[in-house]
Amino acid sequence: AVVSTQSGHYGRGGGDVEDDDNKGFWDRAREAKRNSDGIVSYFITMVSITSVTIIGTCCIITAAVIPFVAVVIGIIKFDQCPANSMIPVYLIVVGVLGMISSFLSMTQQVMDDEKKKKCLGCLQCPVSFIWLGFFIAGNFWVFGAYAKVDTSHKLKAGTANPNFCDPWVYWFAFALIVSVYAFLFLACFLCCVLVFALGRTTHEEETPIVDTEANKESKQPPGGEASTSKE
Repeated sequence: AVVSTQSGHYGRGGGDVEDDDNKGFWDRAREAKRNSDGIVSYFITMVSITSVTIIGTCCIITAAVIPFVAVVIGIIKFDQCPANSMIPVYLIVVGVLGMISSFLSMTQQVMDDEKKKKCLGCLQCPVSFIWLGFFIAGNFWVFGAYAKVDTSHKLKAGTANPNFCDPWVYWFAFALIVSVYAFLFLACFLCCVLVFALGRTTHEEETPIVDTEANKESKQPPGGEASTSKE
């Protein structure tokens, strides 16, 4: 009887594991909300769930499409920004680095070998440093030409306009840089929210419960004094 009970429990456990593997994103999100102790643990759990689901994959694919568009625009309109010829170069380089980074991230998601994952993570470091260097340079190239750039008139007084830059080239580069700053601002805001929530949770856990005389009297059962006097 004992053996059969154990085997049945094992069978149910195996079934539970299989069900957990087949759960959708929203089922896991609801389960994480039920099992989380607070907002901090819930947020961390949701980040781990999102990174391994189809939503995380879609985000990575979107992050790969935008750099691809940047490369296409930079190549097609390479010589159409005399205001600053480095802006198309910026689009091409940042786009190529973005596609490489997205490819490495997608490969890490589908790979099971931990050593290979670490190797891909090491490859991300130089790609990120090169991207950061061109991002800083792009700020000077794009924002430096903001005051003089003309995206409407390719010709001026019958001659080539030296301040012209194709609107697709300039404004796409401008939007890429602004989107990075918007993402950083959002990340800083979420970090501040997490720090505040973590500090509040820690404060509530460390606050002692003061048992005052009033609480003791309220906890004393009725008739306690009378029973004591009788004794």
